Amino acid sequence: MLLATGIWNLADSSFDARGTDWQVTLFVKLVVVALSGASAATHAMTADRVVLAVGGAVAGLSSIAALCLGVQLTFG
Repeated sequence: MLLATGIWNLADSSFDARGTDWQVTLFVKLVVVALSGASAATHAMTADRVVLAVGGAVAGLSSIAALCLGVQLTFG
């Protein structure tokens, strides 16, 4: 659901009307979202306790970072 709404919001955005700072922040957010998804998948698929812990921690922290970047994009 979040992926679908994220794509919808990207399609609805006017990139030409936005400044370079907004576009760079968006790119960083997309990278952080990808990191969050990859680390959550790693966390879900591993049996190693260390990888489980690190994957969960990275997934949680990167999710919070993506949230903060989204707020930054919205309220500037």
